[in-house]
Amino acid sequence: MAVSELAADVTTGALDLPRKLRMLAVLVGALCAVFVPRLLTYAFYVRDGSSTSDVAVFMILPAIQTILLIGFPFVLVRRVRHLAAFDCVWFRWSRSEFAWPWLMPLGVILAAAATGLLAYGLGWRFTTGVGYQHGDDAWWRAAMLVWLTAFAILVSPFAEEVFWRGYVQSTLTRLVPPALAIVIQAALFGLIHFRPVLGFMQASLFGLIFGLWCYRRKTLLPAILMHVAINGVALTQLWENWSELRQIKVTHNYVAEFLEFSKPVAYDPNNDARAEYAQACRLATELPAELDKALSTYPTQWTPEERTRAEAWVAANAEALRIFEQGTRKASYWPEYDFDRKFLPPVIPDYYKDIRQLIFALGMRAKLAAVQGRHEDAFADVLTCCRLGGHLSRCKDLITNLVGMATRGVAGPTARLILNWEQVDSALLAKLQQELEGFAVRDSFVLDFTGERLRMLDTIQRLFTDDGQGGGHMPQCGFEPGGPFPSTFSDFAQAAGSNVNELSKLDRRTTTEALGRYYRAFERLTALPPWDYEQNAEGVKETIEKIASENLLIRMLSPSTRIGFITARARVDLDSVITILAILRYKADKGWLPETLDALVAAGYLESVPRDPYGPGALTYRRESDDFVLYSRGADLDDDGGIPSRWGEGEQGGDHVFGPVR
Repeated sequence: MAVSELAADVTTGALDLPRKLRMLAVLVGALCAVFVPRLLTYAFYVRDGSSTSDVAVFMILPAIQTILLIGFPFVLVRRVRHLAAFDCVWFRWSRSEFAWPWLMPLGVILAAAATGLLAYGLGWRFTTGVGYQHGDDAWWRAAMLVWLTAFAILVSPFAEEVFWRGYVQSTLTRLVPPALAIVIQAALFGLIHFRPVLGFMQASLFGLIFGLWCYRRKTLLPAILMHVAINGVALTQLWENWSELRQIKVTHNYVAEFLEFSKPVAYDPNNDARAEYAQACRLATELPAELDKALSTYPTQWTPEERTRAEAWVAANAEALRIFEQGTRKASYWPEYDFDRKFLPPVIPDYYKDIRQLIFALGMRAKLAAVQGRHEDAFADVLTCCRLGGHLSRCKDLITNLVGMATRGVAGPTARLILNWEQVDSALLAKLQQELEGFAVRDSFVLDFTGERLRMLDTIQRLFTDDGQGGGHMPQCGFEPGGPFPSTFSDFAQAAGSNVNELSKLDRRTTTEALGRYYRAFERLTALPPWDYEQNAEGVKETIEKIASENLLIRMLSPSTRIGFITARARVDLDSVITILAILRYKADKGWLPETLDALVAAGYLESVPRDPYGPGALTYRRESDDFVLYSRGADLDDDGGIPSRWGEGEQGGDHVFGPVR
C-alpha cells in the first residue's frame, strides 16, 4: 500500500480495528526488541554508574541496537507494508526546504537552555551517562572517546532518526492523533536515552522538536544533521573533560612511603605474629546468637543451657585460641596490607572480623575458668587480650589502631567482672597489677594518624590538577560516572552537610596546607583528655572546627573527633582495673577500704591517682560501707553521682561506672 493510500485510510477511517491492533503489535514488538540492548546494559554491565565491560557497553550492545534501529524500518516497510509506515523522505530540493531548517536549531537551543535553567534552579546534577570501566586511564578514555565520537556522529543520528521519526512516529499517526503520536515517540526516545532526570527530559524535548519537523516537513536529513550537531557538542565537552583530567598528575608513591613507614623497628619476619593470627582466625568458630547476652554477664547469671553452649563454643575454639595466644607472645605484628589501585587507604585483612570472635572467646573462657576457681588461667586470658591490643595499637594504620583499642575494651570489663564475683588471692592481684602497669607503660595510647595523612595527600594528588599548567583545581567532570573520583564522594559530601559542587571551590595548595595544620591539631587532640579538648586547650578545638568548616574535602574524609577520644577511654579503662586491683589489695592487707585514692598512693599500692579524662581531676572514688564506687563523669562532663551509663552518652547523661566490686 502506498503512503498516499495509508493517508487516505486515516482520513476516511478505512483503517479498521483488527488492522490497527496488528499494526500496534508489530510496533510494540519492534520497540521491545530495540530496548533489549539498553536493558541488558544496565542489568548486567553497569554498576555504580560505571561499566563492568567497556566492550559490551560501548561497542557490542550499541552495535546490536543500531542494527535493530535501521533494520526494523527497512524490513517492516518492505515486507509488511500494511502493518508499518514510513512517511519521510531524505530531502526535498525546494526553496522552503532551505529556509525552514533554521527554526530547528533555535528550538534545540531553547530546549537546552530550559533544561539547564531547571537544573540550576532545582540543584540537579546533569549526568552524562555510563562511565568507562577504566575511567582513570587517560589513554583508555581517549581511545573510547575516539570510538564514541565516530559512532555518535556517523552512525547514531542516522539510525535513530530513521527508526524514531521515520518508522515509529509515522506508524503511530495511523493509530492515534498526530499530536499524541509525536509526544509518545518523544517520550520513548527520551526513555531509551534515560539518565536520571535531565537525560530523559533533554532527549524528550529534542525528540519533540525533531518529531514536529518530520511531521510538518516530511524530511529526515535536516533532523539527522541537527542530531549530528547535538552529539558533536556533547562530545566536545567530553573531549574538554578528558583534556582537563590529563592535568591530574600522580607524582608520588604514597603506598611505598606508607609501607616503609609502617614496618616495625628492627622487624624480624620470623618474629611476626601475622601467620599465627591468620591461622587462628581460619579456625575460629562464630559466636552463637544465643550467647550474645553472656558476653557482658558472669557465668553465675547464666542459665544451665547458656553455660553448656558457652563451654561447647569455647571448646570448639580451643586450637584457634592456642595458636592465637602463641602469636601474642611474638615481638611484633605487621598487617598484610592490600591497597586499592586508585587511592591509598589500606584494605585490612578479611580475618579482622574473626579476631573479634577470638577476643570474645578469650573473654568467655576467662570467666568460665574464674567461676571454676582457676583464677590464674582466667587472668592469663585477660593478659593475652592486652598483648593483642598492644600489637594492634602499635600498627601505623588507623583501622588496626582502633581494633587494638576495641580489644582492650574486652580485657578491662572481663577483668572487672571476675573481680566483681570472685575472691582472688592477694598475691595474684599484685601479680596482675604489675603486668597491667607494664602494659600501661609499654603500649601506646595515642592513635597514629600518619597513615591517614598520607592517604589524604594521595587523595589530593589524584583529585586536583597540578599547580602549574593545570591550575591546581578539582575537575568537576571527575565526579561524573566513570570519572576517576569515587562515586561515594557524593554520599560523603551529603553526610558532611554539603554537596560535591563545593569541592570545585577548593585549590590544591591551600588544601594541602590546611591538611597539614589539621592533622597536627588532630594529633594533639588524641593526646588531650576530652575535658581539656572541650575547654579548647591550646586552641586545638577551635583549629579543628575552623579548618573543617572551611574545607569540605577535609571535613568529608578526615576522621571524626570522636575517634580521638577512644584513646582516652582505652587508657582510663586500663587505669580503672589497675586502681581496683590496688583497692582490693589494700583491703586484703589492712582489712578495710581506703578512704581516698590518695591513700593508695601513700601506702605504695598505686603509683599515682588516675586522671578522669572527662573531668578536671581524678576518677571519682567513694567508699560506701564495705563497698566502693569508682567512676568517670562520661561524655556529658558532669558528675551524676555514679549513675551507670555507657560513657554518659545517652540522652539522660550519667557516669561510666567501673566499680562497685562486692
